[in-house]
Amino acid sequence: MLLFTGYITTIKDISFNTYPIKYFRAKQLILSPGEGSGNLYILESGFVKVYRITGTGLEIVFTILKSEAFIPLLVALGDTKNDFYFEALTDCRVRVVEFEQFNKMVRANRQMHDFLKEKMIKGYGNLVERLEMLNTCDALTRVATAIVYLNSLFGQEVDGRISFPVKFSHELISGLAFTTRETASRKIEELNTKKIITTGYNNMQILNLEALKRIAN
Repeated sequence: MLLFTGYITTIKDISFNTYPIKYFRAKQLILSPGEGSGNLYILESGFVKVYRITGTGLEIVFTILKSEAFIPLLVALGDTKNDFYFEALTDCRVRVVEFEQFNKMVRANRQMHDFLKEKMIKGYGNLVERLEMLNTCDALTRVATAIVYLNSLFGQEVDGRISFPVKFSHELISGLAFTTRETASRKIEELNTKKIITTGYNNMQILNLEALKRIAN
C-alpha cells in the first residue's frame, strides 16, 4: 500500500518502503526500447542515463535521472510503448511497484495526479530545450552545455576546483552534446587548452565555471 501525508511536493512525501528493492550495477541496462516488465521503478539512489541510438549508431542522451525519478513514468501512466534505453550510470537501488497498483493510487488521489503531471511537464520542457540546442548551437557550445549539466548533477567544489565523484567518458559527453565522440574529444581538448577544464583518464575538473557557462549560453 502506498502511503502519504499532507501535500505532495517530493517523492519523500510518499512511502514506498513496503515494496521490493531491486539493485542495478553501473552500466547495467534497466530497460530497452519496446521492452516493458509491467513494473514501475522508483529510483531511491544512483543515476540513470536515458538515451536512444540513431540509425547511424550515434548515441543521443536525453537526460540523466537522479533519485526520486519514476522509470518509465510515461509508459506506466499512458499505456504506451517504451522508446528509450534506461541504463544505470552508477550503482542504483529502486523500489518496484506494479503498473496497475500504481495507477490505482494515482486515480484515487488528486494530489498525486497533480504531482506527477508537474514532473512530466518539467521533463517535457527540458527535452524541448535540449532539442532546440541541437538545432541552434555549435559543437563547442553543446559540449560546454553538457559539462555544465553534469556539474549541476555531480559537481563538488574542492580548493577552488569543481571535481566529479563519477568518472565521465567522452562517449557520455558526446551523447549529451548530440555529437560524435571524435568531435566531443576535440572540443574537450579545446576547453582544456583554454584552461577552463582539466582532464585526465576518464576524469575531469572544472577550473573556470563562469567561463564555461558563458560558452554554454
